[in-house]
Amino acid sequence: MEEKDSKISMKIKISGGKIDENRLKSIMDDAESGSQIKIKGTEIPKRFRHEKAFSSFKSIEYQDAKWVQIEDLYNLKNAKSVKLGANNDFTNSEYNMLIENWLFKEWDMFEKLEIPRYKLVSLRLHHVLEDVEVVTVKRGGQYKYVFLAKNQEKRKNTVGIVYWKKGTFFMETMNPKDYCNLDQGQEAYDMLLEMKKEKENK
Repeated sequence: MEEKDSKISMKIKISGGKIDENRLKSIMDDAESGSQIKIKGTEIPKRFRHEKAFSSFKSIEYQDAKWVQIEDLYNLKNAKSVKLGANNDFTNSEYNMLIENWLFKEWDMFEKLEIPRYKLVSLRLHHVLEDVEVVTVKRGGQYKYVFLAKNQEKRKNTVGIVYWKKGTFFMETMNPKDYCNLDQGQEAYDMLLEMKKEKENK
């Protein structure tokens, strides 16, 4: 079932069965920048590729994400929410590559990214965060790992937060002012700035 709402930004909702690759390409071709897309309960061809699949939508949900490769996420641009379902279970190094890509990006990629894992082996956060300068914060019983973008020009959300909850990888980004208003936010942010300053002075 396919629905479209073009009042302000297009809302694309597809549910049930399978979708033909050419049909999905046609839908994405017609989608306006800043639209929303939600595909649930629908099988997407494993070889599907489209330049707008991650670069043009403000809100993204692909319940069947077995076709998604980590490099596809590098194309995210100004998305508010990105949620993937069944996927290829990205490796520790692939998550690390995604974070490294975010660190040096020239634009804001997303505000919240959610990717569940289906394998029993948990992520090894020391590999996921390898070579990333982080401050660990415990908030609401949840450990969160906070870091700063290396390239901060033309970007609003330069604070990155990664955590692992109920078998799901989460990454959020915030602007410094909003992050500093959180519990322990100012302290963590000041520590990151000090770490950055020390590294630059070496």
